[in-house]
Amino acid sequence: MVTRLSTEKSKPCIGCGRQIIRGLRLDRKGQLESITLWNRKKYCSVECMRFDPEYRARHLAGVIRAESWKANIGRTRSIDAIEAQRAKMIGHSRGGWKLSPETRRKMSASRKKGAESPLWRGGLTSANASLRSSSEYKIWRDAVFVRDNWTCQLCGKRGVPLHADHIKAFSSYPDLRFSLENGRTLCVPCHKETDTYLWKSAKFMALHPEIEHREI
Repeated sequence: MVTRLSTEKSKPCIGCGRQIIRGLRLDRKGQLESITLWNRKKYCSVECMRFDPEYRARHLAGVIRAESWKANIGRTRSIDAIEAQRAKMIGHSRGGWKLSPETRRKMSASRKKGAESPLWRGGLTSANASLRSSSEYKIWRDAVFVRDNWTCQLCGKRGVPLHADHIKAFSSYPDLRFSLENGRTLCVPCHKETDTYLWKSAKFMALHPEIEHREI
């Protein structure tokens, strides 16, 4: 191992300005102390170190952190708090990761659904809601956004909340629900102007005759 040497034998103390004399190595006669130890020396005495503003600021910051750690010693946390922190740490560690559509489909296929799921409550979720929350629908929506470059196809706005709109109604054309050609990117105001938006849909109006047609 090669030891780096320096011919510097003294330097000023950053606290008082007095010269610090470089010592000798104890294991090798006649040689100055190592450059690592010499570079660490900044003060000529402990008193200078304690009264230096820079040292006092670092020391105070360490005391504040130590007090906060002591306050948490022995404090018991609930299982929910531990799981929430664990989930947060996992989320930060996987931040920015994007799963491929194939991986998302495999994950969706492996998930228990319907009566096989432990969360089954007798079929309270409608078929329409189940389809719109499925991974297949989310993959279709992302594909529409990517194709249209996250730009509203009617007004050309970007950087605003967007919807993936079905050109032919979702409920009336089940074969075209996941067709990329049947989708387009619209901002929320433009989506509300379409004939197939929510209560303006013909099928929705047929199911709910008590709702009168009104202009937006």
